[in-house]
Amino acid sequence: MFVHELIHRDVVTVGRDCTLREAARRMLQESVGMLVIAESPSSRPLGVVTDRDVVAAIARGLDPERAPVHSVGCGGPVRTVGETDEIWDVTSIMSRYGVRRLPVVDGAGRLVGIVALDDLIRLIGQQMSDLAGAISAGISNEHRIPPAHERDS
Repeated sequence: MFVHELIHRDVVTVGRDCTLREAARRMLQESVGMLVIAESPSSRPLGVVTDRDVVAAIARGLDPERAPVHSVGCGGPVRTVGETDEIWDVTSIMSRYGVRRLPVVDGAGRLVGIVALDDLIRLIGQQMSDLAGAISAGISNEHRIPPAHERDS
């Protein structure tokens, strides 16, 4: 399965000068835990800011009314995945970097969506349920076939 089959295309973005308070307000309004920092919703991601980033910044003494999101969300390279990447590559990246959400980009590096750990867990749960169903069906089929000694008579 590929990332483009699982992503959320409605990405909430903010500009790099958005304040931490406004970022927190947007997260609450949109019911999201991460915002992508970008010049526009379809441009290259510059960074991300999470609800934890906001809390940590305030705990360190940054003024949420004045501190911009780029002061906490653009410190290093933006971890992204491509829309044509395999889902299993996403799980590897999330594990390696300890992140729960990743921006998804197209071949030109432009933002096209978000993939979240919750989505992967739901997908894997459904796959496990399907496999359990196959096991149950196989067991049921075995019980319908008479033993060999009964078939020969």
